Amino acid sequence: NGAGVNTFPAIQQVRLLNGGVQLTPVLSGDATATDITTNSTVTLNEIDPDSMTIDPAGDVVLVNQGGAEIVFVHGTGTPGQTVKRLPVGTQLEDPTWVTAQEGLLYVVDGGLNAIFTLSSDFAPGTVYTEAPSDSGVAGFVGTLDLKTGTVTPIAVGFKSPTGLLFSPGDDEH
Repeated sequence: NGAGVNTFPAIQQVRLLNGGVQLTPVLSGDATATDITTNSTVTLNEIDPDSMTIDPAGDVVLVNQGGAEIVFVHGTGTPGQTVKRLPVGTQLEDPTWVTAQEGLLYVVDGGLNAIFTLSSDFAPGTVYTEAPSDSGVAGFVGTLDLKTGTVTPIAVGFKSPTGLLFSPGDDEH
């Protein structure tokens, strides 16, 4: 709106119904949430709802890229829906969870029009994310601490990383 507050849906459920589309708001851009780092109640302002994924617990994970936060929605669309917010200090993209010790982390660099792979002895449960070129910091891939919001770079030198995916399995493909 004119005050810079998103009062509109940030997440909507889409249903195809009788040849049409039915939209149902799931999360308002100004919903109430619990801040993970302070355990306090906050009002969201989803000014740039960007990428969305599902975490291993089945929660919807929304990246508010311009707002430098990640939002977790548990029980999405149910009467018991709960929302948590994790401030992360910079703009991020595409959190992905490592599900196995062996595998590959695929990094799409839109600025270089290239896909890179990273291999390591991964720690299952670790969350990786990336900072794109418009984040105010140099493009990097890093790990994300889900309790503090701290991002630790592990690979730098990207022009604009804009896609991230972990693929479990033998990293010798």
